[in-house]
Amino acid sequence: MRLGTRELIFLALLLALPILAWWFYFKPRQRDLLQMEARIAAKQRKLDVINRSGSSTKKLQNELVRLKAAVAFLQEKLPPRVQLAPLMQTIYTIEQKNNLNILSQHYLKAKPTGGYTQQPIQMSLEGTFRGFYQFLRALEHLPRVTRIDTLGMRKDPDRSGLIDANFTLSVFFAKNSH
Repeated sequence: MRLGTRELIFLALLLALPILAWWFYFKPRQRDLLQMEARIAAKQRKLDVINRSGSSTKKLQNELVRLKAAVAFLQEKLPPRVQLAPLMQTIYTIEQKNNLNILSQHYLKAKPTGGYTQQPIQMSLEGTFRGFYQFLRALEHLPRVTRIDTLGMRKDPDRSGLIDANFTLSVFFAKNSH
């Protein structure tokens, strides 16, 4: 077989065809494909950011609901000052239930602090230690925020089994209440 110019041109065209196909078809398609993959990756990143912010928004909404419930709970514990009389009536009932006698009760000057006001009440009681202990336990379970700031007890020398207790009971209420 003899290779002439016609055969050589045909062979050159035959070899050039895959090179030209790669250069004019496959290379631009590969470039377009890489650009599309880059755009898809960018959009996926944006979508991930949106999803993360959406989940953090849900977390923030859940946290806000939880905090609102906590504020409502604390507001229940800090009712207005006008509800001090019912609380004192409850304390008197607890004292009577535990066979305690009120010797004295004095309202001290209220102390405004932060978002609440503290009303200290100086009290003196007499009764049995067990009755006083039960009284303190009942105070712990009141639906209001209360605190005993000072506490002093002494055995009554004149009567066996009785104690005298002096303490300052602080009752807390909302600052903006009347």
